[in-house]
Amino acid sequence: MRIAILEDDPLHSELLKRWLTRSATNQVLCFRTFTELMSFCEQASHIPCVIILDAYLDGKMSDGLIKDIRKSAKNFRDFGIVLTSSLPETHNLEIASTWDIDAFLDKDQATAVALEISVTLAHRAAKLRSERSDALKRRDQR
Repeated sequence: MRIAILEDDPLHSELLKRWLTRSATNQVLCFRTFTELMSFCEQASHIPCVIILDAYLDGKMSDGLIKDIRKSAKNFRDFGIVLTSSLPETHNLEIASTWDIDAFLDKDQATAVALEISVTLAHRAAKLRSERSDALKRRDQR
């Protein structure tokens, strides 16, 4: 699975990457800014299946980035998104229930197993979104 980590904290980024690369089937790339990630995706022939996104990047909340990902070009819409956060629990509950994400991982409670489950859920959600989109296109073409 191709996974992109968008995290501005090098320590968190490295930890997530180490956990994910234990599986030989995962290809993991790390980015520090949304612009870096999007530039890579526009140029790459094999874009990530899942984006692991920090809830708070460059001093602001990432909800706008999620909206940008979801409404961007076709290739980007079908990403699975795992949101990570170390914000207070009550804030995390609000984010997890209102943002357009596929899985949520509290950094303070994160484990390799929890990360793998989150990524798997996000990947599955992305595939379902893509299949649903394809089915709607086929229906519209009739």
